[in-house]
Amino acid sequence: MKKLILTIFSLSVLVFSGCVDDDDFDMTTTRYGQRVSFGGGYAQSYAEVSGSRLISLGIAISEDAMKSLPNEMQDVILPLPASVPAMPTKLIMLDYMPEGHEPPGIYDVPHFDFHFYKITNQERLAILPENTEEFNNFPDPAYLPAGYVPAGAVPFMGMHWVDSASPELHGQPFTHTFIYGSYDGKVTFYEPMVALSFFTENVDMTAPIKQPQRWDPPGVYPNFYSIYHDTDKNLYKVELSGFRKR
Repeated sequence: MKKLILTIFSLSVLVFSGCVDDDDFDMTTTRYGQRVSFGGGYAQSYAEVSGSRLISLGIAISEDAMKSLPNEMQDVILPLPASVPAMPTKLIMLDYMPEGHEPPGIYDVPHFDFHFYKITNQERLAILPENTEEFNNFPDPAYLPAGYVPAGAVPFMGMHWVDSASPELHGQPFTHTFIYGSYDGKVTFYEPMVALSFFTENVDMTAPIKQPQRWDPPGVYPNFYSIYHDTDKNLYKVELSGFRKR
């Protein structure tokens, strides 16, 4: 009788397991990349993963770093977390600009650039100031969101595209915005840009990312970006989320 009960139970488990998606039992885990010295603290990349799905991809800055930022520009490469699902992002960089940059009266305030590149660092370093033809070789409009306009070429980065509807371009103080980047006919990076003052106000936010009509290469792409203070881990985070296969 005991064997019969065990057999029936085993069969029921097999039938049940065959009707359920494997991902339903996957726990979401956070995987961090190697810490890199930044300011008086550190920064690192991270990814939230559930089974084979990428939930979020972000950059974390320690509270100590925020309290002791450098007086000069600092940029660091943040190694990607290990064992994350396949994604177009090949390189993550964090840039801090204590005096901001042009245009004056808009982005000339202390701020951070959070770059998520679809190119390797070797390819990024080949984006030289004299490569005007490649800078001005714009992607097909279908690969950029409607309303985005070119805002300037930056060596070792690419052409920057800004949302023409952004509040800071219409008389409001700059807080945060989302930038697309291109080089030689392709979209090469995504960039949340965030004012230092926004972090010091400790305001958590999530905003939609305006989407293009086409994506290259095929893969998973984010629909939202968030900025928040993770007080449990003493980290400030900027992350991409809502990944969908394109």
